[in-house]
Parts: sequence; C-alpha cells; structure tokens
Amino acid sequence: MNACVRAFARIHLGFYTYPPHPNPWRGSGIYLSSPHVTVCITQGKSCFPSCIGAEQRNNVIGLVGEEAGVEIHGCIPPHRGLGSSTQLYLATAKALALYKGERFDWKEMVSKLGRFKTSRVGALLFKYGGLVIDGSEVVGGHQSIKSLYHASLPRNWTILLVDPGGTPGPGEEWEENMWATLPVAQREMNDKGERIVKTLAYAANLRDLDSFVKAAVELDRLTGQYFSTLNQGVTDGLVIDLVNALSGEGVVLMQSSWGPTLYTITASKDAVKIAELAKEVSTSLGFHAVEVSVVKPRNNGAALIST
Repeated sequence: MNACVRAFARIHLGFYTYPPHPNPWRGSGIYLSSPHVTVCITQGKSCFPSCIGAEQRNNVIGLVGEEAGVEIHGCIPPHRGLGSSTQLYLATAKALALYKGERFDWKEMVSKLGRFKTSRVGALLFKYGGLVIDGSEVVGGHQSIKSLYHASLPRNWTILLVDPGGTPGPGEEWEENMWATLPVAQREMNDKGERIVKTLAYAANLRDLDSFVKAAVELDRLTGQYFSTLNQGVTDGLVIDLVNALSGEGVVLMQSSWGPTLYTITASKDAVKIAELAKEVSTSLGFHAVEVSVVKPRNNGAALIST
C-alpha cells in the first residue's frame, strides 16, 4: 500500500533576531493552501515531475534509499521563496515512516535533515500550519525547535502571490556559505524585531488585518535592512518599479524569503480586484512571465493523503 503526504508552500515574513542575539535567525511565516507537493512511497518505480531539480531529486532518493520507490505529484517551485526544499524533504521522511510503520519524530527529522539553522519556520509550519513565530533556543549547546506563537488565520484573509518570473532566487549552497559572512546587528535591531512580532501575534489574535499587515511590512523592511549588504532580494530595477507602482495604488508588496516571489495579505473580498491590478501593472512594466496567484492561509500542517 502506498503512503502519501502532501506538504504546502509557505511565505517567510522575515527574521526578527540577528547576531549577537543568543538565539539568532528566529523568523515568522504563513502556510499556504497552494502550491503544494505530494510525496508517495510505493513498491513501484520512482517518478519525478520536471519541476523537481537534480539536487532535490538526489536528496529525495538519498532519503528513501533502495527500500522503496517514490512518486512525486505537483510541485512547490524551487528557489522562488516558497520553502520548497524543507516541505519536500519532510514530506518524504514522513511518508517513508508511514510506509515502514515507524514513528515519525518531526523534530528529530528536522535535525537529521540539517534544517535547524534557518528553515525552522518551514518545519514549524509543516507541523502546525497557520501563522507561526519561531521561538527556538540554543540550550546546552544544542538547538531546540519550538514555536513562540502559532495560530489559525481568518478564512476571510487572502494572500496574493506575485512571481515576476525571471532569475530564481539563490540556491542552498549559496545560502550555506553566506551565513559566515554576515555582520553583527545593533541591539536596537533585535529590540525592534521582538516588538514587531509581539504586534504581529496581537493583531492575529484580534483578527485585525490592517495592524497585521503593518507589522508584516515592518518585519519585511527590518529583514531587508539587515541583508541589504548581500545584494540579494528586491534589487532588480524593474522589480523595484513594480513594488513602487503598486504601492502608489495602495498595494504594499513584501518579499518572501530570498524571493523572487512577492506577496501581500488582503481581505478576501478585495483579492480578485488586487490580483487583476497586479497583473495589469506587471505586464505594463514588461513582466510578461509574471504569475499572480490568489491563495488562502492553510491552518493545518502537512496532510496524509489516502490512495
């Protein structure tokens, strides 16, 4: 019998703690209803869609070994700021454990997969869904993983994803090499980050969309300020033009992770209108491969799929 697990994309709202904070790289994120990927462990041959790159494919095969085959259906586009690798590998590990009748310890697997450093938000979302704020700590020299806060988001909130197309974001090898080169942040930056996520959690509790979006924008700007020295993110002139043009129309775009995917959070009643505006403005600026998606928050973690 096949064992299948479906995992979902996430947006990363940004980090709120930076070195020399004792627990740097705490972040926050939201699980999405789409796009998603389904991993099935089978007795048959392995099958991968074309959107799964060689690195991800090899890592999945390495996880499964020769014990079974693996079929992947759907895709979270890699290197677009949607957390594809963490979701793919955790879904594979959980499906394999189900196939073998073994207990799946998600925290242990996050550590085994090496996702502890900066992929904790994705791992927490795989478990809980909704909105998470990472509260992980280093205890006795060992990295824990836990949420500071997690909650469901209202069904009348909608996330608009704007992928301008073009060059993908940086790969995992670049990211691994990058961490050792980062500067020390001023204490004020960490103090500000912690104030922002408290506001974020408070707004989520009150179902206050306007306050939530304002806090998300602040967190996005704080993250961009810190990483601005790396010349990564929204640096392309046309992308900046797109962000500015939509800002002039009252639509504030933020960047998920390293991008290039941009997003905003809006009331569901306004989502289609804003999506049409985003597509129109993008096309007028020359983004002929732009993809604009209207998705919902997913308030549950990864799902078991019966076959």
